[in-house]
Amino acid sequence: MVSNFSSRGPSRRYEGFKPDVAAPGVDITSAATNSEVHYKTWSGTSMAAPHVAGVVALLKSKYPGLTVEQARDIVRQGVKGMVPVGENCQVDDSTYPNNQVGYGRIYAPACLEALKKITSPAWNVTARGESLGFILLAILFAYITVSV
Repeated sequence: MVSNFSSRGPSRRYEGFKPDVAAPGVDITSAATNSEVHYKTWSGTSMAAPHVAGVVALLKSKYPGLTVEQARDIVRQGVKGMVPVGENCQVDDSTYPNNQVGYGRIYAPACLEALKKITSPAWNVTARGESLGFILLAILFAYITVSV
């Protein structure tokens, strides 16, 4: 469920709907320097944004060449739907994307699956003669089949 203090779309500044995705942001335990126990429970975008940043950091660690556009597309694909609540802000919240949760709730395993689709190279090597030599660098999740 989306918190009552969360912003919703549509947005005049950006074309279409906003937000892009939803992330946990209510009652999140975080570090606190001015607390005896050094942690505190907070709510807001300051607690939701690190979830998204963490997923993007995970994606970049798996594929350092990831562009901003690719990361945005992957995060939009790597989501789970949320239970519709009927607060549609001009868009039916049972369809995605919508102005409540964008494409849905960010989900790291689905983001990693989406990353596989853009980083798995497909190569065909054909050679004639007695020998063939090549160096192949496989990045990330690519499965390689070599037939001689």
